[in-house]
Amino acid sequence: IGSRPPTSAATPASFLMSDHGQRHGPLRNSMQGKLEESLPLMSIALSRQLMSRKKDAAEMLRTNANRLTTPVDIHRTLLNLSGLRDSTTLEASGASLTSYSLIDEAVPETRSCSDAGIPTHWCSCLRLKKIQEPSSNELAVRAARFAVNQMNSATEPFRHLCHELQLGNVTEAEVSLASEDLARRERHVSWRYVAYNAENSALLAAGYLTLRLVTEPNGGLFEASVQFGLQRSRFGSPLLLLSSTSEASRINRYGSQAHCVTEVAPHLRKFCLCRTGVSDSPS
Repeated sequence: IGSRPPTSAATPASFLMSDHGQRHGPLRNSMQGKLEESLPLMSIALSRQLMSRKKDAAEMLRTNANRLTTPVDIHRTLLNLSGLRDSTTLEASGASLTSYSLIDEAVPETRSCSDAGIPTHWCSCLRLKKIQEPSSNELAVRAARFAVNQMNSATEPFRHLCHELQLGNVTEAEVSLASEDLARRERHVSWRYVAYNAENSALLAAGYLTLRLVTEPNGGLFEASVQFGLQRSRFGSPLLLLSSTSEASRINRYGSQAHCVTEVAPHLRKFCLCRTGVSDSPS
C-alpha cells in the first residue's frame, strides 16, 4: 500500500489489486511461491484533492502499509471514500471482524491473523521453526497421517470414483510461531508454548505444524496445516491432540488425475485420483 496521485483529478483514489501467484509447479515449491499464493498485490494511490482535504490520509496509508490488512479493510475504505454509511464490524464466516478505513485509522500493530479472520494456513505473519529429519519425527509423521486422513474423509462420499490416499513421505515440517514483535505480547498463547528438547521431541506444547508431504498412489505434493496440542494424561504419558485447519495446498499439478470429479465435486480435484482413465502424471 502506498500513496501517489492518480492521473485523473476527478478520482479521489485508485485501487489496483492482483490475484494470487502460481499455485502449482516449481516456483510454488519455493518460499517465494508460498508467499505469492497467500499475498495478492494491493496498491492504493490517493489524489492531490483527497490529500488536501484529508491532511493525514497519505501518512495514515503509509503507516498501514506495514500493518496486517485484509479485504475487509479495503471494503471499509471504499465505503468511506464513497460517503456511504459504514460500520466498523463485518460479519464473515460466522465471525464478527473489526475493519479499518486505511486512510483514517491506524491498524493496530498487535493485529494477528486470528484477529483478522485469516486461517493459519494462509497467515504470513508467522516465524517457522524447522523440524530436522521430519520423516523420522513422531509429531510430524502423526500430523501428516492425520492430514492425509482428512483428505480421505473429504473424498469418502466419492470413494467409488477416487482412490484412497496413503502417506508416502514427509519432506518438510515446520512449527509456526508468532513473529518476534507479536511473540513479545502475552496474548498469543497458542503460538508461544512450543518447545523442543535436545532430542527434537516435542515437550508439552500447543501450536501449528506446516507440513510438506507426498501422497500415494497419485504422487501428490501437498502443503498442509495441522493444529496440535500435547497434554499430560492421568497415566503420565502425554496425549497428542490433533485438529485440521481445513486447509491444504496441492503444490504439483494434478492434470487429468481428477477428471471424474470435475463436474460433480470440483473442490476435490486436488485430492482425487480417479480409479479409471488417468493419463497425466503429476509435475
